Amino acid sequence: MNLQQRAILKAALADIENLAAPRHIDRVSAALGMDMVQFAKLGADGMKQVIYSALLFGSTAATSASIQKRWRDAAQVKLPSASPTRN
Repeated sequence: MNLQQRAILKAALADIENLAAPRHIDRVSAALGMDMVQFAKLGADGMKQVIYSALLFGSTAATSASIQKRWRDAAQVKLPSASPTRN
């Protein structure tokens, strides 16, 4: 991972921490080697996990494998559905 990619990912983390989608989600997803739509579907917490993982590992090969695993893990998590209660 080069310095420009690291800078893009660090800026994206700041955006997410400020409760906003990353300003340049296309550049962020490209830096991660991930499809932009799939990256956006991860939501704020998933995006942060993937970005932290990428910054932690730093190498393209490790990052790509880690991102793909995290995306698969995140895609398998099912949120509880809100079911109306009858009284």
